[in-house]
Amino acid sequence: IELTKLFTGVDPIKDFFTMLNESIKESLSLMKKMGVSEEQLKQSPITGLNEESIRPVLPGLFALSSVLMSYLSYYLVSLIFRKLKYPIRAIDPLSEWYIPNYLSYGMFFAIIVSMVLVYAKLPNAQTVYSSVSAIFQFAFVVQGLAVSSWFLKSKNIAKGARILLLLLAFMSLQQILLIIGLIDYMFDFRKINPLRRRGIPPRNKS
Repeated sequence: IELTKLFTGVDPIKDFFTMLNESIKESLSLMKKMGVSEEQLKQSPITGLNEESIRPVLPGLFALSSVLMSYLSYYLVSLIFRKLKYPIRAIDPLSEWYIPNYLSYGMFFAIIVSMVLVYAKLPNAQTVYSSVSAIFQFAFVVQGLAVSSWFLKSKNIAKGARILLLLLAFMSLQQILLIIGLIDYMFDFRKINPLRRRGIPPRNKS
């Protein structure tokens, strides 16, 4: 980000918040025109979106967006290579995703270190903690989503219904998915972590 600012003279963080503020103002204006009362506007989640609330987790959001873009890029490349009949390792289905031990150890260590930094009241410690927490929670929410997908497959739920249920769960039950992900990490319900117990999860590829 600093290199971008140095070479282009553009501050992407400043531009991001400028666009965010403009979008919020336009959204609130539209809601007023639709007859939404001032009291309802104050209770709207949109009003809580501001630079002070977003800036602490912004580095974590950038990291997560990089991971998601990498996944999307690999998925698109794998589709092209398969069309061209080039061998490439396919991405495992969601039901078989899990957090490797080495990655989880790194995240737990980062959480502990960031908490120590906050306790020591070091500069930017809260930003570090918020970003690490966002990455930690997202990782285990995805693991919880993977466990949910595994469970639905084991019950022979149709693919369309399974996708719909998973989307609804991701949008409204993230805290529950986080707990499921943490419990699965500890007990390996699916028996797919090679550093723990081996087993065969439901493998319905549909």
